[in-house]
Amino acid sequence: TVALMPTSIAELTENLKECVPDGEYDPDLDYFPEKIVVDDSKFWEIQYFNNFKLLRNEIEGEEFVLYQCGTPPPTAEDLAELGLSDVDALHEIPVPLQHGVTLGSTTHITLLELLGLRREIKAWIGYYYDGFISSPCLNQLIDDGETTVITDTSSQESIDALLETAGPSVVSFHNFRGGYSSSLYNVTMSAYKEAGNKAIAEWLKFFAVFYNKEKLSTMLHDFANARYDCTANEADRNVAASGGKRPTVLWASWTDYDGTQGWSVGKSGTYYAEYADDCSADLITSRAGTIPYFGDFLFTTRDFVELAKTADIWIYSNSFNWDTAKELH
Repeated sequence: TVALMPTSIAELTENLKECVPDGEYDPDLDYFPEKIVVDDSKFWEIQYFNNFKLLRNEIEGEEFVLYQCGTPPPTAEDLAELGLSDVDALHEIPVPLQHGVTLGSTTHITLLELLGLRREIKAWIGYYYDGFISSPCLNQLIDDGETTVITDTSSQESIDALLETAGPSVVSFHNFRGGYSSSLYNVTMSAYKEAGNKAIAEWLKFFAVFYNKEKLSTMLHDFANARYDCTANEADRNVAASGGKRPTVLWASWTDYDGTQGWSVGKSGTYYAEYADDCSADLITSRAGTIPYFGDFLFTTRDFVELAKTADIWIYSNSFNWDTAKELH
């Protein structure tokens, strides 16, 4: 549904999904009647003003002025009044985005798909091979040439070709700062640094504010939280009905990355450890491996088998090498 331009302030009840037509900007109008509240996430916040939003990634120190497309961006004096002295460090981006986005993390795909924005993914930038992306619809867009794949993040020629095709205001979302073309609006997503699953999921709203989809993202997030709580409560009831015995879960997979072979076992303090606890299950988190591996320790097959004997459920945590592990063991 497209929110049309109102004839008075009282008639604007939805965020606009298009630009304000030339000559119709009203400085007294609240262009964002649908606002979000950050409930669970700790690493970002947002403030609303009449025709712009101030979005902050607190952990990365990034600030974005998202102004309603078709209206003037705030002046340096306006921003200074808000205590923003380093105006040059701000990124001013018109919203809703008109030229799409690029992604480089598979965990971001679902968030855009939930918001109905799959076709806004104009390029995949970064590590990629056939089968790396599990979304069949995005894979189809890649096969059809609607979504470009750029594996060399330093290729300015590829970025220039993307901007020529998509438009000059493409926003690039990624997990890590640095290594991306300054020709793009670069936005760091820090969802993976959050402590809890509800906080991670709330970064759906972070994406949504770039498309004025605050209402939809709030509805989706509230629904997901309700489903999460319902599942946790059901798990509690199931454990109580079975005499209080909690199932034991093993989160593990085989790895041969960088020439080191062994079994990687799950850790405490992770999103999946929280899932296990909220589902009234006990996660095996032994750190008794003997093979050094990037600051951690892997298990030999013999030791892993002994550890795995205590598990009621095994979740194989690497979807890319199950066939290889099965053949080897």
